Order: sequence, then C-alpha cells, then structure tokens
Amino acid sequence: MKMHQCCYLFALLACLLASASASSSLPIGDSKLLQLMRATRSAQQTDPQRSLDCFHYYSELFEGYLQIYETEFAQCEADAKNLTEKYDSNYVGSLKNLNTYSDLACTNLLACYDSSRVLDSFGCFAQVGPESSKDIYAVSTNASVYYGQLLLQYQYAQFEEETCKNTSRNAYEQRCDAAYVDLQKCLKGEIPVPTPEPTTISTTVATTTRTTTTPTTVPTPPEDNFNSDIANILNKIKHLNV
Repeated sequence: MKMHQCCYLFALLACLLASASASSSLPIGDSKLLQLMRATRSAQQTDPQRSLDCFHYYSELFEGYLQIYETEFAQCEADAKNLTEKYDSNYVGSLKNLNTYSDLACTNLLACYDSSRVLDSFGCFAQVGPESSKDIYAVSTNASVYYGQLLLQYQYAQFEEETCKNTSRNAYEQRCDAAYVDLQKCLKGEIPVPTPEPTTISTTVATTTRTTTTPTTVPTPPEDNFNSDIANILNKIKHLNV
C-alpha cells in the first residue's frame, strides 16, 4: 500500500510539473502549489508518505480557517443588520407623526371640495390652503432632518460592517499565510507532521448527555484523500503572496 501511495504521489507531481512547464499563466493557487512542490521535491521523493500526511493535515487546517472566516463574516453582516434595525426603530414614532400631520393637511383640503357649493369651496381652499401648506412644509422640513440623521447612522453601520469584515479577512489571510509556510516546512522535513487534535462531540438525548471522542481524520482511499487535500489547499491559497 505504501509503495502504491508513493507511485501515485510521484505520478501526480510529475503531471503537475509538466503542466506548469507547458503553461505560463496558471491561476495563482495552482502556481503557488507547483512552486511548493518544486521546492520540496527532494524531500517528497525521500519520504512520500510524509508528503501525504502533510497535505492531509494542512488541508483540514485550511478548511477550519475558512469555516472560522465564514462564520465571522456572517456575524459581521448580522450585527450590521441588527444595528440598522435598531436605528429604524428609534425613528418609527417620528415617521408616524409625520404621516399623521400629512394626512390631516390633505384631509382638510379635500374637505373643501363641494361641487354644489362652488363659491364656498373656493373660500374654503383659500382659507385652509395656507395652513395646510405650513403643515406640509413642516412635514418636509422635519423629514429632511430625520433623513439626514438616519442616513449618517446607516453609514456608520456600514462602516462598522466593513471594518469587521476587513478585520476578519486580514486574520484569515494571516492564518493561511502562516499555515502555508508551515506546510512548506512540513514537506521539507523541517518540522514534524502535526498530530490532529481529537474532536469532542456532545450529544444530548432526553436528560442524558453523552460525550464521545473521535479522531478528526476518517480513513479513506489514499488517492481520494490526496486529491481532496490538493484541491482544498488550491482553493485556500489563491490569495497568498508568500
């Protein structure tokens, strides 16, 4: 089995390196992985099983970092949404008041119309019109003030969201940068292959809580495992500049 894994690893590396020679415009993730394989080719030939173990461990590590980033990113959006909803709720009363005043002004004007009493209708419009105009102007003025205040608060919420996302993105990239460097060291044999920490899963049935400990790695065919690890790492290192 070990010999089969070694042959498979060498064959895949050979194909990747050959494709790199034939193309000068590989995506950055592919290019970085090929550079990594070139730089560690000697160590991989000496201990191919180690290479498989390194790729598998760091594939899961990259995946874990991505999950953290996605969770933080979603939380940034949720916090911003909650903040804008809070701001909206602070102005609901003011909005209702403006709606009441505008309805009253329009109702007073509409009440003047009476086709059977034309002269009186004109007199009513002439008398009520200025008062209704003042009410409408007050509605417009107050609405402009509220709009400006709420717009600033919306912009603040947006700024907070972008700051939160940028902080999360930077932390994710720093984690991935460090993991990529460690992957290089692992493949070169400069550091030992890290041991995956066991995952503790708590399940609750009725009032009984059962805690079980399972390894983070599930035995899978070596070829499928390696293919999955390579694809996963490619997706995670596209942004790296190391």
